[in-house]
Amino acid sequence: MDKMDLVIQGPYTDYTDRIIHSYLNLPFVRDIIVSCWEEDPVREDTSRVKYVRSPAYDGWPGAANVNLQLTTCLAGVQATDAEFVGKMRSDQLFNEDGLINMYNFFVENRTPERIFVTGNIWELVFHPKDWVYWGRREDLVTLFDIPHEVNAMAQVMGVNSGNYGQYRHVMMRPETYIGVHYCARFDDRIQTMIDHPDQYLYDSCSKWDEAHRVSMEVTPKAFKCFQRKGIHFSWPRKGISVLPFDPSNEGWDEEGF
Repeated sequence: MDKMDLVIQGPYTDYTDRIIHSYLNLPFVRDIIVSCWEEDPVREDTSRVKYVRSPAYDGWPGAANVNLQLTTCLAGVQATDAEFVGKMRSDQLFNEDGLINMYNFFVENRTPERIFVTGNIWELVFHPKDWVYWGRREDLVTLFDIPHEVNAMAQVMGVNSGNYGQYRHVMMRPETYIGVHYCARFDDRIQTMIDHPDQYLYDSCSKWDEAHRVSMEVTPKAFKCFQRKGIHFSWPRKGISVLPFDPSNEGWDEEGF
């Protein structure tokens, strides 16, 4: 069995200890990288668990904290030398049988440059779900090593992780911000959209329909969806333990994504 490393990313919580312990039992996992922040109360490194602590972020965190996410995701992926890496969240626990199913599906279907996710939101533009990202290490580095979000309007309006749902007409959704930059590798038309997000990538903007047509064509080339069969997980912070999270607009492998 080819083994891979898992990067557990995000603020360290009491629940993170349980996640680490569970994932260490997986037969396909070599090591675990925990990528968090210097102020987080973490444990000492062990033979199979390494902690990467990023210094406090001194800039604008981005709408919905996308810049914080990019920082810790990139730090975690760069800390491993495994050929294949799975990025997981520090506050979500996927069950072991489901992760084994995901691993088998990943091994059978992986191709260079394509990243595996738990669903694409087809009703939105360039919107893979950001719960997990699995792929080649070099592709995940490319995914996260992008310019951090700068949005003067959102900053002036005080957009943050608690209220950003009210301001999607002046900002990109964080999943779109990450997804569209990666999709630009696959289609030259997308760079224009990145350069003019207020026309293409904000909710209800003037050229959203054009962006959506391109997204439906390109996003499945860049992001392959796992099968949802057999996947169960727990997300205590949100009180969610059922997949699909929103069956009305999630696309999984079963739907051809």
